[in-house]
Amino acid sequence: GDLSRLTQATSAATAALDRLIQNNGADEDEQQRTVEFDADSLDQVYQPKTTTDSHETIVTQLLSLGQDYVGLDTGILTKVENSTIEIEYTVGSTTEREKETTYDISDQLCEATLNQDLLESISFADASVEDYGTHPASENSVAYIGVPVFVDGELYGTINFTSSEPRSETFDRDEHEFANLLAQRIGIEIEHQNQLLDVERYETILQAVDDPVYALDANGKFTFVNDAAEREFGYGEDVIGV
Repeated sequence: GDLSRLTQATSAATAALDRLIQNNGADEDEQQRTVEFDADSLDQVYQPKTTTDSHETIVTQLLSLGQDYVGLDTGILTKVENSTIEIEYTVGSTTEREKETTYDISDQLCEATLNQDLLESISFADASVEDYGTHPASENSVAYIGVPVFVDGELYGTINFTSSEPRSETFDRDEHEFANLLAQRIGIEIEHQNQLLDVERYETILQAVDDPVYALDANGKFTFVNDAAEREFGYGEDVIGV
């Protein structure tokens, strides 16, 4: 379930951090600063969800974290539907890419993310001089790093970070690793949100039936009571958690 995937992802994060610690070519002080920054970033990726955090808040916070980490202007979560993509969430300089806008996938650089055999992260420090230099989207997104997002084992869409200006250096292994971890974490969050929506739909159906229905957790406390149960037994939502 979610806990198992989160445990696996955390193990991957730990391995990535170990590689950072073993990074050659940096003096001890510089190495320590790098490790502290990345440890803090990884903590933010895998911090527990609170009851007050909405799905949108969590996703946009993760996108902002990735945007800051790779130093680009924009962070986007897309959902792929056949030959189109829908912009689900955006952060940063996204005036041209509004939420819930749909595009032909062939006009977007995330096409590059999905046109791979391995479906891993892909990046361009300057798309104008690389394979996608003639791509329609390269006019607005010169620097780009994108990662596929999977939900319940199926391709959902992509997260990508872009800038209208090229980068002086290529994206390094740690930036790719961090982007992949973010994609995995966002995929888990989408799965969790889908489960909550399924529960809400199920509860709506149960509220509509004429027979009394209630649910108890492993400790014998009420987790759900429908209107028919309230009419029949005289207790309702006030007993939830009791």
